[in-house]
Amino acid sequence: IVFSIISFWTWVYWSGRDTTSLRQDGWLFPQEAEAVAPFAIWSTVEWQHVSWMHVMPDSSSLMLALVACINRALTITGIEAAVGDSSYSIDDEMRATGLATS
Repeated sequence: IVFSIISFWTWVYWSGRDTTSLRQDGWLFPQEAEAVAPFAIWSTVEWQHVSWMHVMPDSSSLMLALVACINRALTITGIEAAVGDSSYSIDDEMRATGLATS
């Protein structure tokens, strides 16, 4: 992703184009955004059109989350009991797992 961004802006620099012409040619989105207060976006929401059935999870989803939390707690307890006196950090473990799976 970073390589793509750097390549694109390098091409823009070397071609001598400006952001206005890039927007006209479709390379960039039109600049239609305006600054608003952080919570101002929620004042335009029409709450009656929100499907609350899809927002709130059903009971089976909550049970799945409960099982996942219990599984994680038991895993941490088991690892801490197995390593005994050596230091163990769940943060380091999660970071290593994330790096290994990405």
